[in-house]
Amino acid sequence: MNGAFLKAGLLDEVSILIGAGIDGRKGMPGVFDGFDIDQPVISLSLKDVETFKSGAVWIRYKTVE
Repeated sequence: MNGAFLKAGLLDEVSILIGAGIDGRKGMPGVFDGFDIDQPVISLSLKDVETFKSGAVWIRYKTVE
């Protein structure tokens, strides 16, 4: 779903919360799946970073057109 919105130009911000843990289970989708191998990288500009006592990090990016 995220990839479809990004491809359609409907995202102006990407917000990612990274928890302090590792989850490498098979079959779990990535944040932005479904792009062709020759798809150019979509540039992002850092907007904000917030850290939490739990060790989690909230990162917000603005999409660059």
